[in-house]
Amino acid sequence: MRARASEARAATRAAHEWLLACTHWFFVARAWARRVVDATFRALGCERFEPRRGLRHAMRAMNAELRRRVGGYEGLGGDAPRRPPRTLSVIATCGEGDGDLERFVERAVNVARWCARCGVERVSVYDGGGRATTTRGIEALREALETSRRDREGVGYVLRVVDADDGGKIRECARGASAGRGEASIDVDALGPRDACAALLDAARHAELDEGDDSLEGAIASARDGDGVEWAKFKYKPDVVRLERWMRERGTFLPPADVAVVFGATFHLQGYPPWQLHAAELFHEESLDRFSRRDLARVIDKYAKTAQRFGK
Repeated sequence: MRARASEARAATRAAHEWLLACTHWFFVARAWARRVVDATFRALGCERFEPRRGLRHAMRAMNAELRRRVGGYEGLGGDAPRRPPRTLSVIATCGEGDGDLERFVERAVNVARWCARCGVERVSVYDGGGRATTTRGIEALREALETSRRDREGVGYVLRVVDADDGGKIRECARGASAGRGEASIDVDALGPRDACAALLDAARHAELDEGDDSLEGAIASARDGDGVEWAKFKYKPDVVRLERWMRERGTFLPPADVAVVFGATFHLQGYPPWQLHAAELFHEESLDRFSRRDLARVIDKYAKTAQRFGK
């Protein structure tokens, strides 16, 4: 018995020593491998990718830099969005001063005009304070758009507002054809905090979300062969499509934004209509006053090089 017990202890001790040796040589090999990887990255001038944090992190950093530098590179996976975005949202807050409303409107109209020249079809101008959607604010927007329309580089426009008292109905309040060169035009939606949920709540109360609805079959087939954004809605969020169809039929539908630019010292959506942001790429800029045409081009270029996954 003593011999067997002694043999068992010896076997256990040998197993422990073998495990300790394997663990020791594993960490030694890992340390040498890290040194080799670090030396390789330094020799290639790629130490900025921080391989010490792991090869997966380094690959993600390299992938991001390729997206920034190589035109047309869309990243590893995901659906490349169409270029340029069809809809863009400007999210900011107008100040309370005497000249703040006019300055806010002027800058927003400049962004809308630049968007039209870049191929964007629709711009939503959202004022978190609500001043831009008052009677005075809408009139200021109309006058600024009309003044811009008459410029040599002016564009045509259609100005729309949301009637929150009528279930979120969208109504046109002004339009004008381009008086400058070309036929570029832009649709402008003036939005405020009251417009956030009126149409969506009305649709959620009354829309019939029947899983057996056969009227969507044709739309599903066309979306599968067409726009990746629309097909992603059908494939992963069928109720989204039903709600949007219900709102379209009643004139309360605001197209989802492809790009939303949030202005302010901190990133805050300020009560922006959430339905428009479920498929949007969000960007943060510090000031609408300092936002330039070059900044807009940078945002659109970054959007064009971003792979959209729609939650996958």
